[in-house]
Amino acid sequence: MVNKICETGIERKVDRQFWTNIYKYSTAYMSTAMDGWITVFFPYLVDERGPIPNDALMNADFKNLKYDDVEITTIPKGVSKVPLSVIDKEGKQHEMTIFGGFLGAQVKDKEEVIKPAYFWCVAHSK
Repeated sequence: MVNKICETGIERKVDRQFWTNIYKYSTAYMSTAMDGWITVFFPYLVDERGPIPNDALMNADFKNLKYDDVEITTIPKGVSKVPLSVIDKEGKQHEMTIFGGFLGAQVKDKEEVIKPAYFWCVAHSK
């Protein structure tokens, strides 16, 4: 899979079947699932019990481009949050939350590469 990505970026050889199979979204029987080779980039998923192994990663058939469905709600979020209490100089306590993590991707104009975009922020809780 990494070789296919590198072939596209370095050698400019585009395998349309490979790239067409990156992501497929489906809804059926009250479920929202996806499949495609992007699902193997999640080593674990998350449900109400906590982290669980990603069977799509273990069962992937890379040669034939066949992948297990992954329920979209089980994909781990790329953002973490932590509660924060701040006491101002007048002694009043303010409840806040610090957020940080993966926001998306950015393209550097001259470098022709895609890089992850990270962020952090503080939000006042009400």
